[in-house]
Amino acid sequence: MIKLTNGRGQLGEKLKEKFDSYKTEADVTIYHTWKVPHLYDPKPGEEELIQEKEYLKLVEFSKNNLDTKIIFISTNSNRPTIYTYYKELAEAYLLLNHKSCIILKFPVFIGKGILPKLKSGELKPYGVTEIITLDKVVNAIEEYILYNGLKRVFIIEGEKIEAKTIVEILKA
Repeated sequence: MIKLTNGRGQLGEKLKEKFDSYKTEADVTIYHTWKVPHLYDPKPGEEELIQEKEYLKLVEFSKNNLDTKIIFISTNSNRPTIYTYYKELAEAYLLLNHKSCIILKFPVFIGKGILPKLKSGELKPYGVTEIITLDKVVNAIEEYILYNGLKRVFIIEGEKIEAKTIVEILKA
């Protein structure tokens, strides 16, 4: 049986649609429940507390579900942020403490998250951005549902494009 833990937003909807009737011999949880800062606009000083809370939720979930395979949806961001720090801390915790886990590291999802903020000018474009469609994310997750090998961290690649080009496309 496949469960989706608090799947949020557009990806959560697509995952529910794809895996609602999906059957597996062992219990599998797709852990997609992390609060992303640009989606909730934390107040000054609030972000670290929120990210630590997300980390502790994962630790508690892992401890309470040791017989469940966890597919952890993580980030492939190289930005030195509190969000990235706690995501990587969660990855390390799972690798050391949860025998049956897969960590999938994704670039920025194409959806209602960061793209509208780039389009409106709320976020300023810089450098090269790697983006991925929600359908490609769902397909990548499906590839690892039954995987049981020794390697447990996978970087899923998207398309690399100049952030300024993304803004130009969005304005068209």
